Amino acid sequence: MSASSKDRKRSRPTDAPGADLLPLEPVLKKTKTVDHDNEVEHLAAHHRHFFHIEAPTEWDGTGPSIFLAGGISNCADWQSKLAEKFANDCPNLVLLNPRRKNFDVADHSESERQIKWEFNHLRKASAILFWFPSETLCPITLFELGQWSALAALSGKSLFVGCDPQYQRKMDVEIQLSLIAPSVRVVQSLDALAELVCSWYFDRFQGSSQTQCAIQ
Repeated sequence: MSASSKDRKRSRPTDAPGADLLPLEPVLKKTKTVDHDNEVEHLAAHHRHFFHIEAPTEWDGTGPSIFLAGGISNCADWQSKLAEKFANDCPNLVLLNPRRKNFDVADHSESERQIKWEFNHLRKASAILFWFPSETLCPITLFELGQWSALAALSGKSLFVGCDPQYQRKMDVEIQLSLIAPSVRVVQSLDALAELVCSWYFDRFQGSSQTQCAIQ
């Protein structure tokens, strides 16, 4: 992140959402993860307030937020890479992560709980990020993208979409989106996806569009 971006964060307008919650000096980062029903709080130095909500933890819908839609099984943990980047570059952004540390898909009650959590938190989120990795087809994510591509114009919800260059249905995603939501740009890397989200976050919630996001 450039020095100018850091300076912008330290001089945030006091009327920005959550301004009274964010001191100018770095404080502890607060993230939330879930191990089945046991909620564990992790504290790490050098970050401002940051909330990472993992399913099935309920969130009250307060503050700017983004739902991380995409592969949650049989693929790399891309959500953690984005969470680390946003913790540094997007202070006070709530991440809604459906990927669980421990999830028994054979447990019908837990599967139902997961589906309902995703349904509810997709609606609570300020924006939805979709990432289609190369390892899996992500049929549920395709369904969600189709649904929210149609609903976004009515709800005002922002959409960010990315496909790995080797994703099997990349062309389908690009063509379908160009027809139903032509303003949504499909990018081909997590770096590019993170940059779009950071720009949206600073434009809408921090009053600046000049950011630098890169996934290491």
